[in-house]
Amino acid sequence: RDWPPEADEFALAGLEKGPSRIVRAPWVADAPAAMECRVTSTQPQGDATVVFGEVLQFHLAADMLTHGRPDAARLDPLARLGGAFYSRLGEISLHLRD
Repeated sequence: RDWPPEADEFALAGLEKGPSRIVRAPWVADAPAAMECRVTSTQPQGDATVVFGEVLQFHLAADMLTHGRPDAARLDPLARLGGAFYSRLGEISLHLRD
């Protein structure tokens, strides 16, 4: 929606805020994964702008971890490819060390 800058979009959407550790902006507290990021540069591309950034902090729910590490299958990430195109992970292979 097109809300004014002073609107509390979390309250309007019925979502709880999670406290960020590094950036000022909060994140969705019930999200299974969230990132705190800083914009490093922007690059105009036609009628759009590509934003480059640096991830400063990850927040992962405990059930997104396996043996203390992020579990890609549980996270089930979604990638934006551009326009109306999105993608999910394909087959996940397990690499065992000797």
